[in-house]
Amino acid sequence: AREMSRLCRASRLWGSAPGSVRLVWPNWLCVRSVTAEERGPWIRTSSASAPQGAETNAAPEAESSGATSAAAAAVAEELSQQKTATKKRKPKYEYDKHHLWSISEALEIVRKSMFAKFDETLEFVIRLNIDPRKAEQNLRGAIDLPHGTGRPIRVAVFALADKVNEAVRAGADLAGGQDLVNKVKQGETNFDRGVATPDAMSLVGSVGRILGPRGLMPNPKLGTVTFDIAETVQRLKRGNIQYRTDTFGNIHMPLGRMSFSDDMLVENMKCAIQKLLEVKPATVKRKYILGAAMSSTMGPGVRLTPESLYSAVGYRNRR
Repeated sequence: AREMSRLCRASRLWGSAPGSVRLVWPNWLCVRSVTAEERGPWIRTSSASAPQGAETNAAPEAESSGATSAAAAAVAEELSQQKTATKKRKPKYEYDKHHLWSISEALEIVRKSMFAKFDETLEFVIRLNIDPRKAEQNLRGAIDLPHGTGRPIRVAVFALADKVNEAVRAGADLAGGQDLVNKVKQGETNFDRGVATPDAMSLVGSVGRILGPRGLMPNPKLGTVTFDIAETVQRLKRGNIQYRTDTFGNIHMPLGRMSFSDDMLVENMKCAIQKLLEVKPATVKRKYILGAAMSSTMGPGVRLTPESLYSAVGYRNRR
Protein backbone atom coordinates (compact mmCIF):
# COMPACT_ATOMS: atom_id res chain seq x y z
CA ALA A 1 0.00 0.00 0.00
CA ARG A 2 2.86 2.40 0.77
CA GLU A 3 4.50 1.60 -2.58
CA MET A 4 1.25 2.25 -4.45
CA SER A 5 0.82 5.57 -2.64
CA ARG A 6 4.37 6.58 -3.59
CA LEU A 7 3.73 5.67 -7.20
CA CYS A 8 0.58 7.76 -7.27
CA ARG A 9 2.42 10.80 -5.89
CA ALA A 10 5.32 10.30 -8.29
CA SER A 11 3.08 9.98 -11.34
CA ARG A 12 0.73 12.91 -10.58
CA LEU A 13 1.52 15.91 -12.82
CA TRP A 14 -0.42 19.15 -13.19
CA GLY A 15 -1.68 20.07 -16.65
CA SER A 16 -1.10 23.33 -18.36
CA ALA A 17 -4.71 24.47 -18.02
CA PRO A 18 -5.81 25.86 -14.64
CA GLY A 19 -7.63 23.21 -12.61
CA SER A 20 -6.77 20.32 -14.92
CA VAL A 21 -5.03 17.20 -13.55
CA ARG A 22 -3.10 14.59 -15.52
CA LEU A 23 -2.50 11.10 -14.00
CA VAL A 24 0.02 8.86 -15.71
CA TRP A 25 0.10 5.14 -14.98
CA PRO A 26 3.11 3.07 -16.14
CA ASN A 27 2.29 0.20 -18.49
CA TRP A 28 3.60 -2.43 -16.05
CA LEU A 29 1.13 -1.20 -13.41
CA CYS A 30 -1.95 -1.94 -15.53
CA VAL A 31 -3.93 -4.91 -14.28
CA ARG A 32 -6.19 -5.20 -17.31
CA SER A 33 -6.31 -3.87 -20.85
CA VAL A 34 -8.49 -0.78 -21.33
CA THR A 35 -10.07 0.72 -24.38
CA ALA A 36 -9.12 4.05 -25.92
CA GLU A 37 -12.27 5.65 -24.51
CA GLU A 38 -11.37 4.52 -20.97
CA ARG A 39 -7.73 5.43 -21.31
CA GLY A 40 -8.27 8.91 -22.74
CA PRO A 41 -9.43 10.87 -19.67
CA TRP A 42 -6.59 9.45 -17.56
CA ILE A 43 -3.82 10.44 -19.92
CA ARG A 44 -4.96 13.68 -21.41
CA THR A 45 -7.41 16.38 -20.29
CA SER A 46 -9.32 17.52 -23.37
CA SER A 47 -10.57 21.01 -23.92
CA ALA A 48 -14.14 19.80 -23.53
CA SER A 49 -13.51 18.49 -20.03
CA ALA A 50 -11.41 21.50 -18.97
CA PRO A 51 -13.06 24.23 -16.90
CA GLN A 52 -14.52 27.28 -18.66
CA GLY A 53 -11.91 29.88 -19.41
CA ALA A 54 -9.09 27.33 -19.55
CA GLU A 55 -6.88 27.63 -22.61
CA THR A 56 -5.05 24.70 -24.03
CA ASN A 57 -1.66 25.10 -25.58
CA ALA A 58 -0.06 22.44 -27.80
CA ALA A 59 3.50 23.25 -26.74
CA PRO A 60 2.96 22.94 -22.97
CA GLU A 61 0.94 19.78 -23.66
CA ALA A 62 3.82 18.14 -25.51
CA GLU A 63 6.34 19.31 -22.91
CA SER A 64 4.20 17.96 -20.06
CA SER A 65 3.76 14.65 -21.88
CA GLY A 66 7.51 14.30 -22.21
CA ALA A 67 8.00 15.03 -18.51
CA THR A 68 5.31 12.49 -17.68
CA SER A 69 7.01 9.72 -19.66
CA ALA A 70 10.38 10.54 -18.06
CA ALA A 71 8.87 10.40 -14.55
CA ALA A 72 7.20 7.06 -15.25
CA ALA A 73 10.43 5.62 -16.67
CA ALA A 74 12.38 6.81 -13.63
CA VAL A 75 9.92 5.17 -11.24
CA ALA A 76 10.00 1.90 -13.20
CA GLU A 77 13.79 1.85 -13.27
CA GLU A 78 13.98 2.51 -9.52
CA LEU A 79 11.61 -0.35 -8.74
CA SER A 80 13.42 -2.73 -11.05
CA GLN A 81 16.65 -2.03 -9.18
CA GLN A 82 14.98 -2.64 -5.83
CA LYS A 83 13.38 -5.88 -6.95
CA THR A 84 15.62 -8.85 -6.26
CA ALA A 85 15.25 -11.74 -8.67
CA THR A 86 15.31 -15.27 -7.24
CA LYS A 87 18.44 -17.05 -8.40
CA LYS A 88 18.08 -20.72 -9.21
CA ARG A 89 20.89 -22.67 -7.60
CA LYS A 90 22.94 -24.68 -10.03
CA PRO A 91 23.14 -28.34 -8.96
CA LYS A 92 26.48 -29.19 -7.39
CA TYR A 93 26.41 -32.68 -8.84
CA GLU A 94 24.52 -33.85 -11.93
CA TYR A 95 22.83 -37.25 -11.89
CA ASP A 96 19.81 -39.00 -13.39
CA LYS A 97 16.92 -38.09 -11.09
CA HIS A 98 14.60 -40.69 -12.63
CA HIS A 99 16.99 -43.61 -12.25
CA LEU A 100 16.62 -46.03 -9.32
CA TRP A 101 19.87 -46.47 -7.42
CA SER A 102 21.15 -48.95 -4.88
CA ILE A 103 21.72 -47.87 -1.29
CA SER A 104 25.50 -47.44 -1.63
CA GLU A 105 25.20 -45.56 -4.94
CA ALA A 106 22.46 -43.29 -3.60
CA LEU A 107 24.45 -42.48 -0.48
CA GLU A 108 27.45 -41.53 -2.61
CA ILE A 109 25.28 -39.21 -4.74
CA VAL A 110 23.81 -37.59 -1.62
CA ARG A 111 27.28 -36.82 -0.29
CA LYS A 112 28.41 -35.33 -3.60
CA SER A 113 25.26 -33.15 -3.78
CA MET A 114 25.70 -31.57 -0.34
CA PHE A 115 26.28 -27.81 -0.29
CA ALA A 116 25.10 -26.61 3.15
CA LYS A 117 27.66 -25.30 5.63
CA PHE A 118 26.24 -27.22 8.61
CA ASP A 119 26.15 -30.90 9.48
CA GLU A 120 23.09 -32.09 7.59
CA THR A 121 20.86 -35.04 8.44
CA LEU A 122 20.23 -38.01 6.18
CA GLU A 123 16.47 -38.10 5.55
CA PHE A 124 14.83 -41.36 4.52
CA VAL A 125 11.36 -41.62 2.98
CA ILE A 126 9.64 -44.88 2.11
CA ARG A 127 6.26 -45.40 0.46
CA LEU A 128 4.28 -48.45 1.48
CA ASN A 129 1.31 -50.10 -0.17
CA ILE A 130 -1.04 -49.40 2.74
CA ASP A 131 -4.25 -47.48 3.31
CA PRO A 132 -3.87 -45.24 6.41
CA ARG A 133 -7.66 -44.85 6.57
CA LYS A 134 -7.83 -48.43 7.83
CA ALA A 135 -6.94 -48.75 11.50
CA GLU A 136 -4.85 -51.92 11.06
CA GLN A 137 -2.78 -50.29 8.30
CA ASN A 138 -2.15 -46.95 10.03
CA LEU A 139 1.39 -47.73 11.17
CA ARG A 140 2.90 -45.91 14.12
CA GLY A 141 5.72 -46.82 16.44
CA ALA A 142 9.32 -46.24 17.49
CA ILE A 143 12.68 -47.55 16.29
CA ASP A 144 15.92 -47.83 18.28
CA LEU A 145 18.69 -46.86 15.87
CA PRO A 146 21.99 -48.61 16.71
CA HIS A 147 24.03 -45.43 16.17
CA GLY A 148 21.39 -42.85 17.08
CA THR A 149 20.60 -39.70 15.16
CA GLY A 150 23.48 -37.54 16.36
CA ARG A 151 21.06 -35.09 17.91
CA PRO A 152 20.81 -34.56 21.69
CA ILE A 153 17.40 -35.55 23.04
CA ARG A 154 15.81 -33.81 26.04
CA VAL A 155 13.54 -36.16 28.00
CA ALA A 156 10.88 -35.16 30.53
CA VAL A 157 9.51 -37.75 32.95
CA PHE A 158 6.14 -37.46 34.71
CA ALA A 159 6.28 -39.69 37.74
CA LEU A 160 5.45 -39.91 41.43
CA ALA A 161 7.46 -40.64 44.58
CA ASP A 162 10.66 -42.67 44.09
CA LYS A 163 10.33 -42.84 40.29
CA VAL A 164 11.29 -39.15 40.07
CA ASN A 165 14.69 -39.84 41.64
CA GLU A 166 15.13 -42.88 39.40
CA ALA A 167 14.49 -40.72 36.34
CA VAL A 168 17.03 -38.13 37.44
CA ARG A 169 19.68 -40.82 38.01
CA ALA A 170 18.95 -42.24 34.53
CA GLY A 171 19.68 -38.89 32.90
CA ALA A 172 16.26 -37.28 32.46
CA ASP A 173 16.42 -33.53 31.81
CA LEU A 174 13.12 -32.83 33.58
CA ALA A 175 11.37 -34.97 36.16
CA GLY A 176 8.48 -34.42 38.52
CA GLY A 177 4.81 -34.84 39.17
CA GLN A 178 2.34 -32.04 39.76
CA ASP A 179 5.16 -29.47 39.79
CA LEU A 180 6.23 -30.48 36.27
CA VAL A 181 2.61 -30.37 35.08
CA ASN A 182 2.34 -26.80 36.40
CA LYS A 183 5.48 -25.82 34.49
CA VAL A 184 3.97 -27.23 31.29
CA LYS A 185 0.80 -25.22 31.89
CA GLN A 186 2.97 -22.10 32.16
CA GLY A 187 4.48 -22.86 28.73
CA GLU A 188 7.67 -24.76 29.57
CA THR A 189 7.83 -27.41 26.85
CA ASN A 190 11.55 -27.30 26.08
CA PHE A 191 11.92 -31.08 25.79
CA ASP A 192 11.75 -33.52 22.87
CA ARG A 193 10.18 -36.67 24.35
CA GLY A 194 7.78 -37.25 27.19
CA VAL A 195 7.69 -40.32 29.48
CA ALA A 196 5.20 -41.11 32.23
CA THR A 197 4.41 -43.85 34.69
CA PRO A 198 0.88 -45.31 34.50
CA ASP A 199 -0.07 -43.88 37.89
CA ALA A 200 0.93 -40.37 36.74
CA MET A 201 -1.17 -40.36 33.56
CA SER A 202 -4.07 -38.79 35.47
CA LEU A 203 -1.86 -35.73 35.95
CA VAL A 204 -0.56 -35.72 32.39
CA GLY A 205 -4.11 -35.83 31.02
CA SER A 206 -4.70 -32.27 32.22
CA VAL A 207 -2.01 -30.98 29.83
CA GLY A 208 -2.88 -33.27 26.93
CA ARG A 209 -4.04 -30.36 24.79
CA ILE A 210 -0.61 -28.78 25.18
CA LEU A 211 1.56 -31.87 24.72
CA GLY A 212 -0.55 -33.64 22.09
CA PRO A 213 -0.17 -31.22 19.15
CA ARG A 214 3.58 -30.99 19.84
CA GLY A 215 4.07 -34.76 19.79
CA LEU A 216 5.21 -34.81 23.43
CA MET A 217 2.33 -36.79 24.92
CA PRO A 218 3.40 -40.17 26.43
CA ASN A 219 1.86 -43.05 24.52
CA PRO A 220 1.75 -46.76 25.44
CA LYS A 221 2.13 -47.72 21.76
CA LEU A 222 5.47 -45.90 21.69
CA GLY A 223 6.65 -47.45 24.94
CA THR A 224 6.70 -44.15 26.81
CA VAL A 225 4.12 -45.13 29.44
CA THR A 226 5.91 -47.60 31.68
CA PHE A 227 7.26 -48.22 35.16
CA ASP A 228 10.70 -49.07 33.74
CA ILE A 229 11.78 -45.43 33.74
CA ALA A 230 15.55 -45.94 33.75
CA GLU A 231 15.64 -48.20 30.70
CA THR A 232 13.18 -46.02 28.78
CA VAL A 233 15.12 -42.81 29.41
CA GLN A 234 18.40 -44.39 28.36
CA ARG A 235 16.80 -45.85 25.24
CA LEU A 236 15.44 -42.47 24.21
CA LYS A 237 18.78 -40.81 24.88
CA ARG A 238 20.63 -43.31 22.67
CA GLY A 239 18.61 -42.40 19.59
CA ASN A 240 15.03 -43.64 19.55
CA ILE A 241 12.97 -42.20 16.66
CA GLN A 242 9.24 -42.23 16.04
CA TYR A 243 7.55 -43.02 12.74
CA ARG A 244 4.01 -42.61 11.49
CA THR A 245 2.36 -42.92 8.09
CA ASP A 246 0.94 -39.84 6.42
CA THR A 247 -2.26 -39.72 4.37
CA PHE A 248 -0.49 -41.20 1.31
CA GLY A 249 1.24 -44.11 3.02
CA ASN A 250 4.66 -42.43 3.26
CA ILE A 251 6.93 -42.68 6.29
CA HIS A 252 9.61 -40.06 6.94
CA MET A 253 12.48 -40.61 9.37
CA PRO A 254 15.98 -39.25 10.06
CA LEU A 255 18.81 -41.77 9.97
CA GLY A 256 21.69 -39.76 11.40
CA ARG A 257 24.09 -36.96 10.62
CA MET A 258 25.98 -36.81 7.36
CA SER A 259 29.16 -36.71 9.42
CA PHE A 260 28.49 -40.37 10.26
CA SER A 261 30.37 -42.97 8.27
CA ASP A 262 28.61 -44.84 5.46
CA ASP A 263 28.55 -48.04 7.53
CA MET A 264 26.80 -46.28 10.43
CA LEU A 265 24.14 -44.77 8.17
CA VAL A 266 23.55 -48.05 6.35
CA GLU A 267 23.16 -49.93 9.65
CA ASN A 268 20.62 -47.38 10.83
CA MET A 269 18.72 -47.78 7.55
CA LYS A 270 18.76 -51.57 7.82
CA CYS A 271 17.32 -51.35 11.32
CA ALA A 272 14.52 -49.07 10.12
CA ILE A 273 13.68 -51.29 7.14
CA GLN A 274 13.67 -54.42 9.30
CA LYS A 275 11.26 -52.78 11.73
CA LEU A 276 8.87 -51.74 8.96
CA LEU A 277 8.90 -55.26 7.51
CA GLU A 278 8.09 -56.73 10.93
CA VAL A 279 5.01 -54.53 11.36
CA LYS A 280 3.64 -55.27 7.89
CA PRO A 281 -0.16 -55.52 8.17
CA ALA A 282 -1.59 -58.95 7.46
CA THR A 283 -4.23 -57.41 5.17
CA VAL A 284 -1.57 -56.22 2.68
CA LYS A 285 -1.41 -58.95 0.05
CA ARG A 286 0.45 -57.26 -2.79
CA LYS A 287 3.85 -55.62 -3.01
CA TYR A 288 4.61 -53.94 0.30
CA ILE A 289 7.36 -51.42 -0.54
CA LEU A 290 6.43 -49.26 -3.52
CA GLY A 291 9.38 -46.87 -3.47
CA ALA A 292 11.93 -45.07 -1.37
CA ALA A 293 14.29 -42.11 -1.49
CA MET A 294 16.99 -40.49 0.58
CA SER A 295 18.41 -36.97 0.74
CA SER A 296 20.37 -34.64 2.93
CA THR A 297 18.60 -31.82 4.75
CA MET A 298 19.15 -29.28 1.96
CA GLY A 299 20.07 -31.59 -0.90
CA PRO A 300 18.00 -33.20 -3.68
CA GLY A 301 16.30 -36.55 -3.31
CA VAL A 302 17.79 -39.74 -4.73
CA ARG A 303 15.42 -42.59 -5.53
CA LEU A 304 16.14 -46.14 -4.35
CA THR A 305 15.22 -49.51 -5.80
CA PRO A 306 12.85 -51.53 -3.57
CA GLU A 307 14.97 -54.62 -4.32
CA SER A 308 18.01 -53.03 -2.67
CA LEU A 309 15.99 -52.44 0.51
CA TYR A 310 14.88 -56.08 0.64
CA SER A 311 18.36 -57.42 -0.07
CA ALA A 312 19.90 -55.12 2.57
CA VAL A 313 18.08 -57.02 5.33
CA GLY A 314 18.23 -60.41 3.64
CA TYR A 315 14.50 -60.50 2.98
CA ARG A 316 13.82 -62.77 -0.01
CA ASN A 317 10.03 -62.55 -0.17
CA ARG A 318 9.30 -59.24 -1.90
CA ARG A 319 5.56 -59.43 -1.51
